[in-house]
Amino acid sequence: MMFNHKQISVFYPAYRRTIEVDAGIAPLLFVLWDAEILTCNSCEENEPGIIWIEFYSASDTEKLLLSIIKALGEQIHSHPEANDWFCYRILGQNGNRLKPWIYAAHPNIYPTRCNQKKIYSKNLAACKIELSVSLRFPKEDYTIVLELLQHLRYYGPKGDGSSIDINDYMELVKIHHSKSDLKREKYMELVKDLEIP
Repeated sequence: MMFNHKQISVFYPAYRRTIEVDAGIAPLLFVLWDAEILTCNSCEENEPGIIWIEFYSASDTEKLLLSIIKALGEQIHSHPEANDWFCYRILGQNGNRLKPWIYAAHPNIYPTRCNQKKIYSKNLAACKIELSVSLRFPKEDYTIVLELLQHLRYYGPKGDGSSIDINDYMELVKIHHSKSDLKREKYMELVKDLEIP
């Protein structure tokens, strides 16, 4: 089944070039890339009601799941039923009404020189195999995942007492990239006030 989704051009740091992605999931891809979680394919709906993201490696997928679990924090124990058992569905368990997250691994041979006639490199000793992982999850989970990852990125894990005000954080980013000595002094004041190492 083919869907026509609006695509936008974005800069993908891993490729160091502009690529086309579905506009409907671009904000989530930005958050993933910002967390150094690499993706290689994606679609905002490649099956009815299902988002698909393929991660470069199993470690990228593990990093995503660990980030979500950290962001959920104590909610996993206090309210596991929240969002139709979201904390269990991310691990492949069924919810009451929403589908579980589905993972599929695909072997990839490096260095890549694939075509119809020749998949393997002549130098078999130099070949490396790595598994990419496709993740499919309900569209209803999109906002939850995006908000959890954004919260973790800017505030740290829930309940650890290390939250940083987003406005202060953005001010830090602007000042840090500035060349002005006056702005650098302001940066040092903010860092001290926020107790950032």
